Amino acid sequence: MNEQLIAELMSSFGMKFLGPRRRTGIPTWVASVMTTVGPGEGRYDRTVSRSNPNSVEIFNRDWYALSSEAGLFSGEHQFLVSLDPGIDPDFDRAREASDDSTDPAWWECEWGAVELQAGWDLAGQGAASGVVGSGHGYPGFVMSSMSGSVFVVGTVWQEAIGVAVLPKPYCSSTLQEAARRYLAGRRTASEREDLKAWLARGEECPPT
Repeated sequence: MNEQLIAELMSSFGMKFLGPRRRTGIPTWVASVMTTVGPGEGRYDRTVSRSNPNSVEIFNRDWYALSSEAGLFSGEHQFLVSLDPGIDPDFDRAREASDDSTDPAWWECEWGAVELQAGWDLAGQGAASGVVGSGHGYPGFVMSSMSGSVFVVGTVWQEAIGVAVLPKPYCSSTLQEAARRYLAGRRTASEREDLKAWLARGEECPPT
């Protein structure tokens, strides 16, 4: 991970990069499929039409309100953001030129610890940076509390953008099944470690 690049990009939209967090026991790949979880497992959403001229402001407001209510933030508004190493153009070019571009090491996302700063803008400048989206007004990100007790995802639907929240994601049978599938596949050592820890944590949840 190009930490300097990440820090510079994040500072442009009101996030302070605190550094990578590895072997957290919170698999980024599992968090990334949170939108496959239904409301029956505790997920809830808030969306706004992309045709709304105030969609960026509304999305940002919804994200902060839902994240605060769900317990995403620790201490001074700190939390985890999943980071794709392909954000770095040099890394992306090396991955494309590799003889084995399917090696999971090329595709392993990492958690970055961040702290929210004054004047932050996720759906606007953040999405435009490519770190938490694919263009201004097109947010796309996966976040977790430091403890993994809640996941928050921002995404683009067909005609809307929205925030999805899942408390106690380790208790989701859908995500537990996803973790088992990922564990059976070709994964890095650190991914396997996180997946096993995640599955063990889910065993503590009451049966559904």
